[in-house]
Amino acid sequence: MNSISKRIFYISDDANWVIKEIGQSLKSALAAEPFFLTKNDYFKLFCIRHYSTRYAINRFFFRRPFTKVIFTYFHGDDADIEILTAFKKNQNNIDVIHTSCEITKQHLIRNGINEKKIIIVPIGIDVNQFNVVSKQRKKEIRLELEIPQDATVIGSFQKDGNGWGEGLEPKLCKGPDLFCDTVELIHKEKPLFVLLTGPSRGYVKKRLEKANIPFKHIYLEDYKKITDCFNALDLYLVTARLEGGPRAPMECMASGVPIISTKVGQTPEVIDHGENGYLTDIGDNEKMKDYALEVLNNSELQEKFIKSGLEKVKRYDFGVISNEYIEKLYKPLC
Repeated sequence: MNSISKRIFYISDDANWVIKEIGQSLKSALAAEPFFLTKNDYFKLFCIRHYSTRYAINRFFFRRPFTKVIFTYFHGDDADIEILTAFKKNQNNIDVIHTSCEITKQHLIRNGINEKKIIIVPIGIDVNQFNVVSKQRKKEIRLELEIPQDATVIGSFQKDGNGWGEGLEPKLCKGPDLFCDTVELIHKEKPLFVLLTGPSRGYVKKRLEKANIPFKHIYLEDYKKITDCFNALDLYLVTARLEGGPRAPMECMASGVPIISTKVGQTPEVIDHGENGYLTDIGDNEKMKDYALEVLNNSELQEKFIKSGLEKVKRYDFGVISNEYIEKLYKPLC
């Protein structure tokens, strides 16, 4: 017997590749439940309609009869008046506003959203997709990816340019300018090689070229192939100003890669400062540089972060997170 008595329609389009993947992962994890992915907001009765992005609020006008409504709001800025006004106007027609972290919850409360409407379920990953590899396998992966064996490799795997073209205009909420500033500081004291994935990385590539920092950019058609990219790294940096996740810290932990991140999204919940990674204030490039050098030059600290991270990331596996979707979001609305 299904544990959910109503059909769930998870409404997502192809515009946001991360949200699309979250929907696909939920569909797989909730295979035994009446869970459906759809791009269109069709009229259906006696169901739960789960809008996967805050931008869908612009086409949401009323609650349909005999339906329950969930909106996912992963992150937003206090200056985004249009979206926030639409949420305040429609919150009586929304049963649950789902977000991934305390930072975003406080942002919503600060902007007039009823705290009782907000439920936190974090973003998760398929922990089994990632694994820690031996030193020999790491050498083989670097050979396959044409990365120098003796390089100190720092990773940045995201989309951080505006639009879907070359990405020369930086998407500042993702912090590509801060990433380049920090990498340049590190490179002055310890030569680096930077591995990039994701679309629209033109701004970062131009900055790295100008600073004479060697790099490789791999665009992956299949996101699952990113595991080898993580296994080629010595360190990963998150320099974002605004996030709902990101997933990278969890993917690093599952891959045995040390992580340093700004205090954005759910990183303060994922990273236990000094235990499984380091956290910095947004824009504190000097501190991030210092932490990076400390990690790169201290094998015992690396091992500590890796061991602690492997334990912490179990909490964010899709099996755990999908059960939270059922228990916290869906069952109460049945």
